[in-house]
Amino acid sequence: MTRYSARELAKVFLPVITRFAKEHGVDSVAAVINELAEVSGENKRQPKVEIITARPIDKTLVERIAAMMKMKLGVDNLDAHEIVDPTILGGFIARTGDSEIDASVRSKLNQLISHD
Repeated sequence: MTRYSARELAKVFLPVITRFAKEHGVDSVAAVINELAEVSGENKRQPKVEIITARPIDKTLVERIAAMMKMKLGVDNLDAHEIVDPTILGGFIARTGDSEIDASVRSKLNQLISHD
């Protein structure tokens, strides 16, 4: 496999990026670059996990939920961010990429309603 330096790759992609920026705007280029950085570093960086709760929770509970997600994902570390969303009513949702643990009250109520 041929390896290219960052400078060589920049020379190749600069015309493409310039044209893309003219057609879609600079913000679109920034979004594409951020996505590329995210994808290229997926296996190297810690997964980002959203822990959604109906109200703020203490650090110990965040760590317990994060530990469950570590086990589910098979990783040693992850980057957990807490989000407060009162519409889930209670419990929590832990989400990263296409993996999720939904232990929310809203989810349980929806399950009960759909089984009637």
